[in-house]
Amino acid sequence: MITRPISLGRATFAVLPLYVAFGALLGFIQTALPAILQREGVPLTLVGFATLLFLPFGLSALWAPLVDRYGSERFGRRRGWILVCQGIVVAALLICAALEPHTAMLLLLPMGVAAATMDVALDGFLVETARDDAERALRGPLKAGGVYGGMLIGSTAILAIYERLGWTNAILVLAALALLAPLGFARDCEPSGDDRLHRPWPKLSALTRRPNGLRLVVSSIALGVALGLGISGFRLLLVAIGLPLASIGVAFGVAGGLAGIVGAAFAGFLGRTLGSSATLAVSGTGLALLLSLAAAAGTAFPATGLIASAFVAACYAAYAILYSALCALAMRTCASDQAATDYAIVQSGWTLAGIAGGVLSGLAVAALGWPVVFLVAALGVATSALVASTTRSATAAVEGGRP
Repeated sequence: MITRPISLGRATFAVLPLYVAFGALLGFIQTALPAILQREGVPLTLVGFATLLFLPFGLSALWAPLVDRYGSERFGRRRGWILVCQGIVVAALLICAALEPHTAMLLLLPMGVAAATMDVALDGFLVETARDDAERALRGPLKAGGVYGGMLIGSTAILAIYERLGWTNAILVLAALALLAPLGFARDCEPSGDDRLHRPWPKLSALTRRPNGLRLVVSSIALGVALGLGISGFRLLLVAIGLPLASIGVAFGVAGGLAGIVGAAFAGFLGRTLGSSATLAVSGTGLALLLSLAAAAGTAFPATGLIASAFVAACYAAYAILYSALCALAMRTCASDQAATDYAIVQSGWTLAGIAGGVLSGLAVAALGWPVVFLVAALGVATSALVASTTRSATAAVEGGRP
C-alpha cells in the first residue's frame, strides 16, 4: 500500500501545530536562550556555545535516509518517527525545567537532534501526501508560516514568560506546546500495514544526480550564505549606529516575526497566481533591492526604532516569501521514494550556509565595510534566487513538462 494523498486542509490540520512547535524551539534557541543565559550570569564565552545547538538542524540530512528507510507498521512510516521524536522533545524539556539554565544546555543538543529528525519526517510526509506539484507549491508556504509563527512565540512570548514567571514556567510552556502539537496528526493520515515501510537505502547523492537537482542545492547554499551575510550584517549595523538593544529586539523579534507570518501567507497567494519559480525570482529581487538600500545608507541609516522596525519587517516579509517559494521548489524536486532525504539535503545546506553567512558577516564588515558587504549580499541573493527559480520539478524533468 502506498502513502495516499490527503487534502491541503487535512494536511494543514495535521502538520501546522507541529511546525509551530518546531519553530518555537528554533526561536527559543536563537533569541530567548542567549538572553536568558546572559541574565543568569553565564559567561559570554559559554553563551556563544548556544549557537552549536543549531547544528542538528543543519546536519539532519546525514540521518534523513534512516527516516526514509524505516517506519512503524503500527503507526505509519512518518507518524512513528514524529511521535517518538516529539516525545523525546517533551521529556527533555520537562527535565530542563527542573534544572538551572546553564545545566539544561547539556540536554538541548540531543533535544535538537530529536526535533530536527521530527522535522525531516514531517517534511517527507508533507511532500508524499500532496496530490501534485501544484499542491506542493502551496505546502511550502504552509511550512514557512508555521515555523515563523512558532519562532515568534519562542523568541518573544517565552522570553516574556521567563521575565515574569521564571525559567521553569517558561520551559513548561514550551513543553506543553510540544506535547499538544501532534494531536492533530490522526492515525488515518497514513495507512497501516504499508508494504513499503522498509524501502531500499536512499542515496544522499541521488538528488544532485537528478536533472536540476545539483542546481537547486548549490543555489540554495549560495542563497543561504548571502542572506546570512545581509541579515546578520544589518543587525550589526543597528548596533554600530547606536540603536538601543531593546529597539533592535523589537525590530527583529516582533516586527520581523509578524512580517514573516504575513509574508508566508502572501506567498501562498503568489504561488497560486505566479507559480513558485516566479515567486522566488520576484522575492529575491525585492530583497536584493532592500539590501542595496542598506548599502547606500551605510552608517547614515536613521537610528530610530520605527524606521529600523519598518525596514526589518520589509526584509523579513520578502525573506518569508522567498523561503516559502524555495520550500515549494524543493518539494517539487524530491523523488517520491526518498522525499525526506532529498528535502533534508536542501534544508541542511540552506541552514548551514545561513550560519556561515552570519559568522562571516562581522569579519566581512571589518575587512570591507558596510556598503560592500550589503552589495555583495544583494548580488548573491538576486543571482542565486534567479538560478534556483529555473529548477524544474522531478516530474517535469522526467516527463518533459513545464516547471
